[in-house]
Amino acid sequence: MDQFLDGISEFFGSDVLAAIVAGFAALLLVKVVPRLIAGAPFVPPREVKKRLDSGEDALVIDVREPHEFNDALGHVPGALNLPISQLTSRAKSLSEDLKAYADTPVYLACKSSNRAASAARTLKGAGLRNVQVVAGGMMKWNRQGLPVQRG
Repeated sequence: MDQFLDGISEFFGSDVLAAIVAGFAALLLVKVVPRLIAGAPFVPPREVKKRLDSGEDALVIDVREPHEFNDALGHVPGALNLPISQLTSRAKSLSEDLKAYADTPVYLACKSSNRAASAARTLKGAGLRNVQVVAGGMMKWNRQGLPVQRG
């Protein structure tokens, strides 16, 4: 392994190799950190759509701001808009409001899944036990051609 790394270092130069390693580490962090923060599974958009279409008793919460909820990306049809900016301040009151959904599958969406991952931890703390994040958020939902609601 050392010979391999020495060969690459000689070919590219140590500065370029360090940049490649740093870039790879940054990419890994961008993908892994939200999942660690969430403490909840990430579910592909098609799987969420399939579960909703099957009649699963589920709740979809979009944590983007209202202007984003109604923008060009749209939102999952039937989703509730609960902006992350209000989530922390409302966590205590939400605990009571969300008791009825404690074991219901709750899918969290946002633009890319980063805010949804942050919201997952807060909502789990508010008593929801079956919180899941829509992987890739509404950007991926749209790329996959899944239906959206606008306005």
